[in-house]
Amino acid sequence: MSPLQSAFLAILACASIGAAQDSAGTPNTATSKTASGLKRVAKIPTVAVLEFTSPGNVVPAADLQAITSRFESEIIASDSFRVVERRNIGKILREQGFQQSGACENAECQVEVGQLLGVQSLLTGEVGLIDGAWSLAVKRTDVGTGQTVFSHVIDIKGSKVDVLRGGVTRMARIATGQEMPEKERTVLVADKPIWPWIVGGTALVGGGVAAAVLLTGNSTAPAATAAPSTNYNAEVQWKTK
Repeated sequence: MSPLQSAFLAILACASIGAAQDSAGTPNTATSKTASGLKRVAKIPTVAVLEFTSPGNVVPAADLQAITSRFESEIIASDSFRVVERRNIGKILREQGFQQSGACENAECQVEVGQLLGVQSLLTGEVGLIDGAWSLAVKRTDVGTGQTVFSHVIDIKGSKVDVLRGGVTRMARIATGQEMPEKERTVLVADKPIWPWIVGGTALVGGGVAAAVLLTGNSTAPAATAAPSTNYNAEVQWKTK
């Protein structure tokens, strides 16, 4: 047998061994590889965000809808969960013959809703308001067990805009694990009315007519003077207690 024929047979033998190993299969896990050599992507948990409620109806329905929508948008943008959007929830529940009068606030109702929606967990929230102080409480319920797997409260001293742009955004980061709070309750304080400012092409946050104040940690830092703008893309930073 010539050296060329020997080499060809050796290649065929190696290929046969590789095919046998492939046919045996690999574990179907997040780190296993496909036939092309690419890693399999772990399944993203599926959730649904139910309409937030307000104990005692102290927060108007329109405000609750705005807060819920902002929270849902932040969750979707995080790519941490696959979200069944609220605009589809009612249709799905009606198709499944679900009948519910009023808010679905107890765990039994939430588990039933979650099962009908085909999600793994539900995100629910309550919004309170007393003397200008807001309370935003969010929890995530495991549909399979009915257990609360996440719960956090953020107190916000400020306006409704502060709640939307600061409190809700912060809560979404915590709920998706992007931020780990040191305490079970987070307090955010906006010392002055929040207005966006543009200084040298940089968006700042401030209050008053002549100057912008950016709150970072427990200290305040004065910024350059500027005229107020109607551009609401500025990032609100907070004093955290």
